[in-house]
Amino acid sequence: MSEPNRPPKPSSGRADGGGITGTGEESKQPVDRDWLRRTIDLPVVLLTILSAVLAVVGIYRAAGDGPGDLSFTLSLGFIGACLPTAWAVLRGLWDPDPEVPANMNALLRTLVVPLVTVWVPTLCATVTVLLPPVNHLIESERRPNGWHYTFATEDGAPWFVALVMFGLIALLFAMLGGLMLAVFVVLPVLAFIRPKEAAAGNQLDTSDEAMKSNTLGSKVIAILVMLAFAVPGFIVFGAEYGQSSSVGEAFSNSLKFFSDPAYYWGDFMRVVGILLIPVGVVALVVAKMVQKPDHAARAASGTAAFSDRDKR
Repeated sequence: MSEPNRPPKPSSGRADGGGITGTGEESKQPVDRDWLRRTIDLPVVLLTILSAVLAVVGIYRAAGDGPGDLSFTLSLGFIGACLPTAWAVLRGLWDPDPEVPANMNALLRTLVVPLVTVWVPTLCATVTVLLPPVNHLIESERRPNGWHYTFATEDGAPWFVALVMFGLIALLFAMLGGLMLAVFVVLPVLAFIRPKEAAAGNQLDTSDEAMKSNTLGSKVIAILVMLAFAVPGFIVFGAEYGQSSSVGEAFSNSLKFFSDPAYYWGDFMRVVGILLIPVGVVALVVAKMVQKPDHAARAASGTAAFSDRDKR
């Protein structure tokens, strides 16, 4: 006879028989006020001020450049918006956070720091175009049909261009810049130079008997993550800027890259991206085979590897 239905037991947040239970309420959230205070340090504040100065200079130069001859000057604002995030992401290499693993911290800072800092240069750029002399400069540089390289009439009021369009692009630049540094600098440095720290950040077993496998696993994971970004980028940009209309033609043109690199670089990039796909597949298989998770750490954080589930 079946037993009557009973209310479920309250979760204890511990691993039970190899399974993972609990809601993770006992674990400390990585992003809190203390983390923000440690992340937004004095260099981040100073670089944010610098980004505001660059944004003002860039937006002012763009206002007086109706034809777009000096269009690169607007990039000063976008580059400046990346500086605080770049510092915060790279800082973890020489000044690790005492509570958050360096690899996770780099990714967290990539997401959070731009949201905290980008609004400063954005507001400064918006105030700049609202100043009567700058607004008059924009109007004087517009063609009779309203065309302006940066502040065309059809794009909306100058304050809208500065606040919304400039702000969103600056935010995107800062996040993408931080992500590229995290993927192509921080993760490889940890994996190849500080493998034990990389293993701990990935919740792998850091015991002496497991570190040989997990050192290899951390390096392979770093390579795999880089390939996950590099392969699509190579293929997409290669197809866009290449001279070929098919994959077969791209392979043929790639051989011509060595005699005329300026013309066939897109085809060569596309082929490199395609050839790296099997490398990524092999890296994925190797990572799954060699890594040895720290089951206790993953249970405490509320995550589980495939091997954890196998133990249920």
